[in-house]
Amino acid sequence: MEVTRTFHSIGQGGFYTESFDDLPDKPMVVFDCGGKSSKLMKDYINSFLPTRSKATIEAVFISHLHDDHINGLQHLIDRANVKKIFLPQFNSNQLFEIIFYNAARGAKGSNSNQLVLSFIKSNHSLNEVSIIQIAEVTGDNNYQNVTHNIQHGVSSQTIASGTPMALSNGWVYIPFNPKSKAPYFDGITDQTIKETLQSLYNNNTNLYEQAEALAQFVESCGVEQCKELYKKMFGGIHNGQSMTLFSGLRNPNPNMVICSCPFPPTCHHYLYSHWRDWFAEFAKDNKDCIPTNFLYTGDYEASDKSKMKELINFYKEMKVWSTIYGVQIPHHGSRKNYAKELYNKRCYAIASAGTSNKFHHPNIDTLINIFHQGCKPFVVTEDKSTIIMQYFRI
Repeated sequence: MEVTRTFHSIGQGGFYTESFDDLPDKPMVVFDCGGKSSKLMKDYINSFLPTRSKATIEAVFISHLHDDHINGLQHLIDRANVKKIFLPQFNSNQLFEIIFYNAARGAKGSNSNQLVLSFIKSNHSLNEVSIIQIAEVTGDNNYQNVTHNIQHGVSSQTIASGTPMALSNGWVYIPFNPKSKAPYFDGITDQTIKETLQSLYNNNTNLYEQAEALAQFVESCGVEQCKELYKKMFGGIHNGQSMTLFSGLRNPNPNMVICSCPFPPTCHHYLYSHWRDWFAEFAKDNKDCIPTNFLYTGDYEASDKSKMKELINFYKEMKVWSTIYGVQIPHHGSRKNYAKELYNKRCYAIASAGTSNKFHHPNIDTLINIFHQGCKPFVVTEDKSTIIMQYFRI
């Protein structure tokens, strides 16, 4: 098994790939595909993908449909042979959150919202790409144990959270889509707008018509008005609804040791300033340890104690929580998405953030707290020298 995992230098967004050189067509799996702008992502994808023939992308997992996580997706579909896209299942809660968030960020008429409408309208296929929705957790914790082979296709248009999906070499992906938050309308003071939005929310028999009506509504509003409405409905402009993804070896060879963090908080000293030096030194001293398992978090609202508990219990039940070696720092390192439980007994954590973003991500206190927990934080920006690549030969 030969795996290359790359945390791409796209700044304020998310674009992560895993390529498998030991498999036919050398397929890739992608988590999120967005950045500061669609132009930035287009240029980056053009420089990253081969030009002579279309790369095979077996699956794209999307954490959530905010502009900075999907504004490169359409170009990726155009430039590569994308077979399947996995995304959180659409419902009224999701649509209100996605469309108003994008509008509040000034992307109300963006290609991203058009892509959202295309996903809903197409239902199960877009430009010969299979669209598969991950259902929200139901609360009964009846997670799936039957592993689907991604390369053989997935028969259903909707699959349950916790359904393990594997490549033919045994590499496994396990998505977790938490229950979405309903919008709160009582705080909206304009009675006409309040009644209009309530009517749109309750008219949910046809999700495409509902999404189209919402897109038209935000088009008639200014950015500041959309921002204020978002705050009223969802309690503030920060990300909370996001699907996570485990990536790695769920049932490793008995002779293989899945790594845990070798540096306890009381003995947290790093002698190397560069990622490659540090990782190479660790690999040299831990030859029997395979540090493969990683948790992608998108913008998961880890600071919500109930959501963090749900995340931990979910991956514990899937029997992988203790094997997770590295983790993506949620929401570009925002302090509003920090939880210490996410970094305890992890070896490293990675945030994707712009060098001059107006939100000042990553938050310095978040990085310091992660470091003091014995977990080494790294920040990937749009500076190409910050790109992080891992290579596993198993």
